[in-house]
Amino acid sequence: MPWYAAHATVTGSAHRKLNLPCQDFSAFAILDEVALGVVSDGAGSAARSDIGARVAVETMLEHIKGKAWNLTPPVLDEAKLFFAEGSARVLKALQTRAEAEGCCEADLACTLIAFFATPGWLAAMQIGDGLLVARAPEGNYELLLKPDKGEYINETTFVTSPLAAEQMQVCVRHGEFSFVCAATDGIESVSIRYQDWTPHIPFFEPLEQYMRSRPSPEEGAADVAEFLDRPKLNARSDDDKTMLLYSYMKAPSRLLLPSEDL
Repeated sequence: MPWYAAHATVTGSAHRKLNLPCQDFSAFAILDEVALGVVSDGAGSAARSDIGARVAVETMLEHIKGKAWNLTPPVLDEAKLFFAEGSARVLKALQTRAEAEGCCEADLACTLIAFFATPGWLAAMQIGDGLLVARAPEGNYELLLKPDKGEYINETTFVTSPLAAEQMQVCVRHGEFSFVCAATDGIESVSIRYQDWTPHIPFFEPLEQYMRSRPSPEEGAADVAEFLDRPKLNARSDDDKTMLLYSYMKAPSRLLLPSEDL
């Protein structure tokens, strides 16, 4: 299997101090030569957004897994329609869950990033903030979709927002990607240069090197969780943090995660 994945979610130090639940959630799947990933960040102001993030991720992942996959890349309009259908399913699932919980949809507000990648192309969608970074074998790290940032800090679009469907971003990229990283906004400030919206190479390069070691899902989850919960990272971001890493490769090697210096 050419795809290797590692992902983890850790509760932010601010939430731990207040004994609040983690509001992030993520999941992935590898189907033959297709890598799938979904990441969600519950709105900090929403009472039950931790539930919303889980429902959104699980619903979108099932939508992606349900497609009859082949290795022919979709055109952009096809990808937009496919992800729009998935987002509609997510919203319906959130509405159903809100009724069951006796709350309103806004209480389950969350962002959403989803993608699927093959050896020759990648398609992705994003509603809200967070990041999706990828690199071709001989290329640079690229931020595939720009995080949705509002006028004020921590302001963004959520799946439950009236304009979510209109503001959903979708991309289709051709070519091989050897590394993909999807993450919530808890690591944005240390991984993305806001001045020009470019990935911070010293952050991503060691992560890609680590993924070349072909970690098992269990080993990768433990290592990524340890990395996300390091004191120096928590000092720069007290938010919940989720990161999903994928590598596509053929030659094994063994490298360690980045040092304490971010």
